[in-house]
Amino acid sequence: MVSAFSQELLYRWLESFQLPRDDTFDFDSENEPRVVGLQSLGAAEDLISSFMSALHESYPCQSQKEEVVGFCAGADMQGLEKTSLKVSLLDDTNDEGCSSPYRGGLTPFGLYKALRRPTEGIPLYALEFHLPLYALRRHRKTLQDPRTRRTGEPLRQSQDVTFLRTLLEKNDNSGNDIIYQAKVSCLVSGWDHYSWVAYMFIDLYFEESNVDGDLESIAYYEQQLSDHGVRLDPFTAGETTSYAALREPREYFLQVLAVRLSKIKHEWEHLVLHIEEAIDIYTRDYWARLEQTESSSSSENPGGPAEGNTTRTTLRLEFYEWMKMTTALLQELISTIQEYDSELDLFFSKGVYYFHSFTHSTNVSGPAIRSLTTIDGVRDELGRLSIKLKESEDKIANIGREVIMSPHLRPAQKAWLTRPGHSSPST
Repeated sequence: MVSAFSQELLYRWLESFQLPRDDTFDFDSENEPRVVGLQSLGAAEDLISSFMSALHESYPCQSQKEEVVGFCAGADMQGLEKTSLKVSLLDDTNDEGCSSPYRGGLTPFGLYKALRRPTEGIPLYALEFHLPLYALRRHRKTLQDPRTRRTGEPLRQSQDVTFLRTLLEKNDNSGNDIIYQAKVSCLVSGWDHYSWVAYMFIDLYFEESNVDGDLESIAYYEQQLSDHGVRLDPFTAGETTSYAALREPREYFLQVLAVRLSKIKHEWEHLVLHIEEAIDIYTRDYWARLEQTESSSSSENPGGPAEGNTTRTTLRLEFYEWMKMTTALLQELISTIQEYDSELDLFFSKGVYYFHSFTHSTNVSGPAIRSLTTIDGVRDELGRLSIKLKESEDKIANIGREVIMSPHLRPAQKAWLTRPGHSSPST
């Protein structure tokens, strides 16, 4: 989760935002895109570099600029025109409930043409969030993110974690357990209380139609509009309609943040429960196979003891690899969920003050307070899930203390098990 509260100039809320300011702007100049204005002044930078210039006309991070330039390499207007895939939804509504003519999904070029039309002034405030998430799905084949970085690697990574629940090669047809990296980003910006725009970007590359119960697809929203005449709001994952969307920008931002955090919390709950169950399945299987090996080695078969030693060594080596991979995964997940905890703490200690000026107003306090209550509840639940992940890590360490008593581990493997946090018990 990326903090949005360190850039005071962007995220402050002024009293002047509460008043309509239609007579304070020169629309002819204000409607000109910033990058076009820079180029008209003879700026030598390319379009992307101009777009990424910050408040002080300098790049906040050179590596970020290079990453975006590499990601956009090869893209041009002709390519946009040829692409028929629908990638976005657009809704334009005013206080009278009038909506835009865009009744379905838009192609990249269609979105470009729609957004090129004049807008009412330039944004002077911005509220945003960027929420990384891990989505666990059971797929027969890993779905790759078709977007690539300048290095050629997929923009989002994935990991097959089927190893969590099995010592052996999976011999059924149930599919593989895949953890997909994804992100949800939202920006609400405008120039006063009445005129504002919202953008949302959400990763869906890992969803399989008719398999994952995907209700976030453009086709789903088009079908709801076509079959029922209902324009669901994709920002709130279809929980509200566009016609009923909140008109106060900060109120709407809080509602969207609450919905998206709740959905991400469900993904975390699903993932943590799966990990707990998988660890139990693996450890039960391990001890059962070890007991079977002990029984076989104590039989009257002359070769039993030697074969038993070999099997025990193989089992413990397999356990060592499983423990190493599982611990690395847990540490990555714990780091991410703890970042959520710290960012939400920052939100309630600092960022929430951007919303205090209207939370006591009788006509808007209800939705805002409900959203803040939901967000606070998500913070508590993520904290609980963080503890459960840490408990899973400790559980694996405790099992490792039992395994280390065996003489069938190599010195390097024993050294790994006895590193800080995995020390062996005293004898």
